[in-house]
Amino acid sequence: MLNSQKDEVSKIIKNFADLFRVLLSLFLIGIIMLWMAQIFQFDSYIPFSGNINAFLTKFNSHFVTQNVLEESDNSIVYLSVNIIILLVISSFISDVVKDMLQMYERSHEESVEEDNIRINEQIKKNYELHLKHNMQFIVALRLNVFKDSFQALAFSDPDYSQKLQVAVDKMLVEVKNLVTSSVKCDKTNVDDIIILHIQSPEQLNKILVFLKSLCQVEKYVKSGLEYFIAVTTHTVDEDPKEAMDSAVKLVNLGCKNKIVCYQIVPECLNTVLNNKFDATANGNYEDLPDSLYELVYKKE
Repeated sequence: MLNSQKDEVSKIIKNFADLFRVLLSLFLIGIIMLWMAQIFQFDSYIPFSGNINAFLTKFNSHFVTQNVLEESDNSIVYLSVNIIILLVISSFISDVVKDMLQMYERSHEESVEEDNIRINEQIKKNYELHLKHNMQFIVALRLNVFKDSFQALAFSDPDYSQKLQVAVDKMLVEVKNLVTSSVKCDKTNVDDIIILHIQSPEQLNKILVFLKSLCQVEKYVKSGLEYFIAVTTHTVDEDPKEAMDSAVKLVNLGCKNKIVCYQIVPECLNTVLNNKFDATANGNYEDLPDSLYELVYKKE
């Protein structure tokens, strides 16, 4: 029998026991009133008192032996005692059934909670599988140089300024070449932004680690290198153009030396066993549909 069926049966038994106890209580009150009437000898004023007494005597014969009935005419007293005993028994039964109901309710609540936990775990598992196998990524990268880093050194010497500009341009070309040659994925360009098409969260994790490390190389940092990185997502069945446009838009926000994204990106990265990034809030922007997050290195 299922818990729900047991619960229903227990409720029926409890209701029946409660009703039986109420009826017995009313019956006992009536008997006591008749008994008191007999003691104070005004039972003659009670209609059908003789018939009632005869009925109670006959009814009591089912609970006591014939010898007891013959020895005394206290049949109503015996009946009252028997009813009190029945009340105690019915109260005990009601309490037992009440405890059973509470037990079934706890069991049902625990069963529902276990089902909810199991369902939520399955939903979470299915969602993680979706993130892991159906999501693909667009990484948009813009490299730039902080102009004051070399203009302050050039003073007013045009030749020196020109040499610094050439060195800076060479450094940018060098870094871009390292990106295009080292990152193994499909690549496109939108103006001065490099677009990387990435197939899985594991690949995204590795590429972001590489880009972050590359842009923090000491000689590049001293030369004033700054980077703007954005990550967006699309499913395997969707056209990546919308994700590309979104990534370019995020890069154009100008979040210098940051990797910015929407919440779904860190959720995807969390499916990676050796995920190197945590997500922190980067604020809300008026023309963006969702809050923006920054991916930062996890603390060791």
